[in-house]
Amino acid sequence: MVRDFDNSLREHFGNLMNEALQELRFNNCAFAELEECNARLYRKVEKIMEGLPDEGKKTMKEFIDTSGMVAEQEADYMYYQGMKHCIRFLKFLQVI
Repeated sequence: MVRDFDNSLREHFGNLMNEALQELRFNNCAFAELEECNARLYRKVEKIMEGLPDEGKKTMKEFIDTSGMVAEQEADYMYYQGMKHCIRFLKFLQVI
């Protein structure tokens, strides 16, 4: 039951984060351009990787995937930590 609640909570906050990112992309042209630049660079890296031996391709792909997972976990942690800070701040203001 606790695991179901935890999964439900993560899904809910994941949806909130996705909504926030959509809003960021819509309202912040510089961020949208940065994402487009990142996508172009990734396609270039993929072409470069085609010329690498299999072991090099595997290492580069693993590095790229792991870097993405690290960034995702950092963002998730900071989002949840921000929520905790918000609650503490609202308690400090005696709003809750």
